[in-house]
Amino acid sequence: MHHIVSDGHAGGIFFQELSAIYAAFAVGQPHSCPKLMEQYAEYAVREPKFDAGGSAGARARLLAFHLKNAPPALDLPTDKPRSEIREMPVMFCSVVVSESTVAGLKSLARSNWRHAIFR
Repeated sequence: MHHIVSDGHAGGIFFQELSAIYAAFAVGQPHSCPKLMEQYAEYAVREPKFDAGGSAGARARLLAFHLKNAPPALDLPTDKPRSEIREMPVMFCSVVVSESTVAGLKSLARSNWRHAIFR
């Protein structure tokens, strides 16, 4: 999960729930995680309609109003000097998953979520 889409707290919840779902799936039991109040697909359908009424512009104007006197950047202390050039090692991990495992995961997704990404 990329850090830009979640913070440490949300990431911890995500991995706790993923672990619980996987552990239950591994022994053929239903998981105990609560159902989501809204699926992402439902949100994605609803959100453009919400913003069509001009609320996105209103929210942007309100945010601009509150930030109008904010400094352009914060000079916060860091644990060490930072280079202007970002040099991060690229790492990846390849995993081979059997066709039967993929089929089982797709079946699990279809049986537990109305808007599964694996159709």
